[in-house]
Amino acid sequence: ENQNEQEQDHHLLHSFIDDNGGERHCEIGLISNKYGCRGLVATKDLNPNDLVLKIPMKCINIQTTNTNKAEDEEEEDSWAGRLASQVMALDDSCEMYKQSLPVPPSVPTSWSNMNLLDEFQNPDFVDLILKEKQWKKQTQQKQQQQILNIGASSSNEKEQTSNTFMDCLDLVCSRTIRTGNTFQLVPLLDMANHACQKQGGGYYKLGKDVQDDDQQYSYIGLYAGERGLKQGQEVTLDYGCRSNEDWILHYGFLPDR
Repeated sequence: ENQNEQEQDHHLLHSFIDDNGGERHCEIGLISNKYGCRGLVATKDLNPNDLVLKIPMKCINIQTTNTNKAEDEEEEDSWAGRLASQVMALDDSCEMYKQSLPVPPSVPTSWSNMNLLDEFQNPDFVDLILKEKQWKKQTQQKQQQQILNIGASSSNEKEQTSNTFMDCLDLVCSRTIRTGNTFQLVPLLDMANHACQKQGGGYYKLGKDVQDDDQQYSYIGLYAGERGLKQGQEVTLDYGCRSNEDWILHYGFLPDR
């Protein structure tokens, strides 16, 4: 029953994108790979650089801007906290989107047994993990008032809400799309798993419709990688060049090179 409800939410999300001027040549489906069981699947054959997914800006309701002001240095790292709070605040009308979100990655900062960090045999990396864990705690504390406003009352409810916030924080740190100074969770696009360019990973960019008179971008497009795509094949996204430490710290895995 839970799977049927999930599939219904996915169908509603697909329809929401379609009905709001989106263009879609993929859908959420089951994926057989080591990164997870859900992802995006192509619904038709696509050539390299073909548009796979077009998400209108009006469909994106989880976003924030980093001001990068010197006098507001404390705020430079808080975009993740703001996005996590927005995910927490999604109401029942966004249930279809909430159900489509991928599960938070298993990253070292969320491990219950911190003694496992010794397995890395890298003191500098362990120190980086501990600093990241401390940052998450500080971010959680800064957002505490907003968490309480959700309505948690008992100590158990507060703890559960607090844990959910940390899950949301891990989620936005691994799935956020950045365009300029704007950080966004983009419906459907945020379901794309990673593959490097040589493995066929695609890319995203801002665009605007020809009929738009103003100069503002009107959508985010996901495009097929250099290998193109066959119907039924997984649609992936190149997350970019990162260090091994960054992959493990924020994504919970090391990609194939």
